[in-house]
Amino acid sequence: MSKYQDLCVGIGAMIIGGAALALTFDMPVRARFFPRLVTGLIIFFAACVCIASIYRIVIDRKSAASEAKGASKKQVMYGNVFAVFVILLAYYFLFQIVGYIIPTILLIASTSLVLGYRNWKVMAITSTCIAVGLYLTFTTLFGTRFPGIFF
Repeated sequence: MSKYQDLCVGIGAMIIGGAALALTFDMPVRARFFPRLVTGLIIFFAACVCIASIYRIVIDRKSAASEAKGASKKQVMYGNVFAVFVILLAYYFLFQIVGYIIPTILLIASTSLVLGYRNWKVMAITSTCIAVGLYLTFTTLFGTRFPGIFF
């Protein structure tokens, strides 16, 4: 029953909010704005709790079904995490010396490579377009100057 506690609380809050909203119809027109606002917010947040709990229940059922089939959870690959850390550290130092565009292209391409993407043509085009696009956006639109030799 503990899986369904949030769902029950959400439904109960929606019922209480609906009853309180129904009581506001007997109030004078000028006096019912704030009570309707509060009860509307209660109903809205109770619905959010219900939706979140239903989503959690569905996810729990799917994960239980996949574990029953023998699927194991993904393991964190600490080598990849360390490689990305080294890449970011190298990017920091290259950014100070060379500039923005070349280290950013290398950062995007090498991170994609470490994370398992192997299409070199797409990776080269994408990393170049992102780096140049961000450079142009920040220099022309925001007026930012980047340190470095080349750009």
